[in-house]
Amino acid sequence: MFKKYSEQIQRFGRSLLLPISVMAPVGMVLGISGAFVQSYMIARFPFLSTPIINTTLLGLRTIAGVIFNNIPLLFAMGVAYGMSKKDKGIAAFSAVIGYLVLLMTMNVYLSVTKNLVEAALISQSGQIVVLGIQTVNVNVFGGIIAGLVAAWATDKFFNLELPISLAFFGGKKSVAIITMGIMILIGIALPTFWQMFVSALSS
Repeated sequence: MFKKYSEQIQRFGRSLLLPISVMAPVGMVLGISGAFVQSYMIARFPFLSTPIINTTLLGLRTIAGVIFNNIPLLFAMGVAYGMSKKDKGIAAFSAVIGYLVLLMTMNVYLSVTKNLVEAALISQSGQIVVLGIQTVNVNVFGGIIAGLVAAWATDKFFNLELPISLAFFGGKKSVAIITMGIMILIGIALPTFWQMFVSALSS
């Protein structure tokens, strides 16, 4: 039993290495390009103000920034890919769908409970805009949850057989559908628990 859990923990740790390995070089590009477009650097090295160099640096910063702005999505795919034992492609695909469903479910929950704040107050309320969706700021934790759920659904329902009338939704197709259903339930429950967790940390 201990060996089984130990192997799962090791697999989980390895699954985190994939998105982390991407973050390292992208972080370097983001830091260097961001530093070289600052006014004090341009004042010290005038050639940095050359249009082609300045535009290139700003472009690199923007490209690198989109990776860091969507780190939870990378973790969703990385964890699903690393934790799944069956079809890793289906697991990663389902993780992306599950993460998007999680974001939108929490958005709907905030809207229904009238807790969706105005844009000017987002940073003070524990909310964030991800992929154009205003939602609870669960950050990387949300991506990891989506990845774990997708990996579990892949290994559990990869060969699911349904009645003939529903056969089209069986097998691999069922993984994404089941992942979506579970993530809806998590998206309804998570905001309350997350707010309690954040409040406890703040205290």
